[in-house]
Amino acid sequence: MLESDRESYKRILDEMNLTPAQEIEPTEAVHRILEQVDLDAMCANYILVDKKPVRVGLIEWSAQMVNWQERVVERTMIGNILISTVFLGIVHGLTENGEPLLFETMTFDFAENIMFRYPTWELAQAGHHKTVHYVKQYLKRKG
Repeated sequence: MLESDRESYKRILDEMNLTPAQEIEPTEAVHRILEQVDLDAMCANYILVDKKPVRVGLIEWSAQMVNWQERVVERTMIGNILISTVFLGIVHGLTENGEPLLFETMTFDFAENIMFRYPTWELAQAGHHKTVHYVKQYLKRKG
C-alpha cells in the first residue's frame, strides 16, 4: 500500500469513526494479479456509436449517459417479470480475453436473481433472448 493510500485510508476511517480490525498488506499474489489487470481499461468510460462501444472522456460520457433510452438493448415484460438488457457505459469486469463487460441483462420480480454481462451489443441481445426463453420455460414448469 502506497503511503498516500495509507493516509487516505486512515483519514476515511477517522471521518467515519471506524477503526480497522486489522491492517493487511497485499500479498505477492495480489500484486501479480494487479500487474496483469489493465486498471486504465477498468476505469474507462464508454458510449455507443452505431451500437459499438467507444471509449471516451468523462465529459462526453456524462453527456451521453443522460439519455438512458438510447442505452436499452431490449426490455421484455412477462407478466410482472421484467427482463432488461442495457449498455452500462462503465466497465463491470473483463472477459478472459480482456474485453470490457459493458452490457448487462437482469431480471426483476423473478423467483431467481439473474444477471449476465457481455462485451458487445450482439452478445447482449442474444443473452437477452436466452434469458427470456429461460424465464418462459421456468414459468411453464412451475405452472
